[in-house]
Amino acid sequence: MKKLILPIVALLLCCFVSPASAQVTRRMRSGTSLPGTCISNTQVVDVFVLKSGVPASDGQYWCNAGSWVKDGLSAPTPTMIIGKGGGGTWTVGQFIAITLPTASGATESLQQVLIPYACTCKNFYARWTDTGGTVLTIRKNGVNTSLVVTGNSSGVATTFSNTSNSASFAAGDLISIGVTVATQTSGIGTSLECDKP
Repeated sequence: MKKLILPIVALLLCCFVSPASAQVTRRMRSGTSLPGTCISNTQVVDVFVLKSGVPASDGQYWCNAGSWVKDGLSAPTPTMIIGKGGGGTWTVGQFIAITLPTASGATESLQQVLIPYACTCKNFYARWTDTGGTVLTIRKNGVNTSLVVTGNSSGVATTFSNTSNSASFAAGDLISIGVTVATQTSGIGTSLECDKP
C-alpha cells in the first residue's frame, strides 16, 4: 500500500502547481511601428509601446492570440500650462502678459509671449475682484480669439472661466491678453491649457 501512495503524492507535487506561483513573462518592447508577429501563451506575453507620433494610434498594445490589441492606454498628450500671478492695474484698450504679474501696457509687443510648439489652447481661467464686468481676451498675433472671460460685477474675488472655446497656435505665434473693460479692484491670476496635437 505504501508503494502505491508514494508515486501518487509525487505526481500531485509535480503536476499541480498553485496558480499564485505561476508566472507569465511580459516581454516589453517599443518602437515607431508594430512588429508583424507577437507571442502570447502561458509563459510569455508580448507588450509593445507604439510611439509613431500619431496620437490616435500611439499607446500600449498586448498580444492576444497572435494579434496586437490596444489596451486603451493612449500615449500622454504633451500639455503646457501657462499662467501668471496677480499684480498691477489695467487700463481699457491695453494688454497684459499672460506669464508675468505686471500691469497692463499700451504696447502689445511688450506683453506678448512666444508659443514654443503647435498646440490648441483651451480652458482659460482668470481670477480677480470685479466691479463692472471686466473682459479679458486671449489674443494670437495681435488678433482676438474666442477665448474670452467676463467679470460679473460682484465685488468679491471670483474665478471666471471659458472652457467651451479653443484657439489653435503654431510654433512661434505670439500670445497676449487684451483688456476690453478695466474695472477690477484687485490683482489677477490667469491660466491657460495648451495641448500639442
